[in-house]
Amino acid sequence: MTNDQDLKKFGQVVKSTEKLQVLRINCWNCQNITHHGLDYFCESLKTQRFLQKVGLSFPNCSQLTDKALQNLSEGLMRLPFLKDLFLNFTECSKVTEEGFFFLSQSFQRLKSLNSLYISLLGNVQVKDEGSEYLFEGLKTLIFLKKLVLLLNCYEITDVGISHFGELLGRLKALQKLDICFSDCRLMKDSELQIISNNLQKLTLLDHISLAFSGCPLITDLGLFSIWNCLKQLTSLKSLIFNLSKLAISSFEKLSRN
Repeated sequence: MTNDQDLKKFGQVVKSTEKLQVLRINCWNCQNITHHGLDYFCESLKTQRFLQKVGLSFPNCSQLTDKALQNLSEGLMRLPFLKDLFLNFTECSKVTEEGFFFLSQSFQRLKSLNSLYISLLGNVQVKDEGSEYLFEGLKTLIFLKKLVLLLNCYEITDVGISHFGELLGRLKALQKLDICFSDCRLMKDSELQIISNNLQKLTLLDHISLAFSGCPLITDLGLFSIWNCLKQLTSLKSLIFNLSKLAISSFEKLSRN
């Protein structure tokens, strides 16, 4: 699919299919897809209330705007049995804080969701207001078992990180957590401590992947708080860290102690 009309035609096919349970779309680098096309498609979502798995990938579709996320949100709200949601809007540079607000609204209606993947990497800039919208919506997903959240966090401050920490404290059912805070240039040790304190509450976690490369204000003190937290997660079986070279050296020292 390369343009709005293609999405419209696909939506018509979806509408004509009864009781779909799995739906996936991959539109890579489709510069001619706009919110109009996504609106056509999302109308078909509203007819498929039995969907359990939805994967929508629109990386580098540079014409998509907040209006596209609004249309998507309205479609997702009609899926009461949705359990697995995959959203990839990497490099969709016209998406702003308002788009996160619309996504947040849909999360508040998806009570059955237990697996969520969101990528807003690339030129999608997340600031404190947008992160607050996003994290507030995610707090309602109390049955979530898997969360993958990939964000550009250049402008997030301690305010946004605090909201993320509160989010972690609510998701008690989480078993798998993948978070990217790479290039979060304003993140400090105190914010890492907030994350650590709330990670300790997730007693069912068996997999964690954390990316902190490119965070120049994080020191050994912040890494020490994460290390102490990880030692207390007795259910943990898989751990992946993406750190700067300096942080890796510090982490190796901690692990020997």
